[in-house]
Amino acid sequence: MTLAIPEEHKEENLKLSADGYVDLFHIQLANGSNFYVKNGDPVNWGGNSWEPLPISLTGYEINSDEKTSRPKLQVVNPEGVFSRIILDGDMEKARLYRYRVLRKDIDADRPVYQLLMWIIWNCTSITKNYAEFECRNPMDGNNFYIPARQYLPPEFPTVTFR
Repeated sequence: MTLAIPEEHKEENLKLSADGYVDLFHIQLANGSNFYVKNGDPVNWGGNSWEPLPISLTGYEINSDEKTSRPKLQVVNPEGVFSRIILDGDMEKARLYRYRVLRKDIDADRPVYQLLMWIIWNCTSITKNYAEFECRNPMDGNNFYIPARQYLPPEFPTVTFR
């Protein structure tokens, strides 16, 4: 069985530059409030208005060895506008959704996208100009920590398991 490749896909492959991706960020705060933001101009897509706000997600990677990354989210905090939300604790354990959409799909309001989700774990830095957060995969050891030092045999022969 041979799969027919649509002509539109063949034409896209021959272009020197492909259509640009647009990253849309949906932040669902712990108190239930929602922010829909993106870099650049405002857009309407998927029934929501995505407002312009300088935002950056760095350190995200996909590895073949299934190692999870902990990306950093940086959000502008002009004159401390978001400081109250952060200090109230509503950003901790908030959900961050990143929709990666082609520009032509935004213009046509088509629901074609790649969706990734993280939990905003904690605020690592906050100033009056920006805030930075550590994000975690929802399956990345939720609510438990590995101790820095484990006291196990054979290094510690007097330790036993029950």
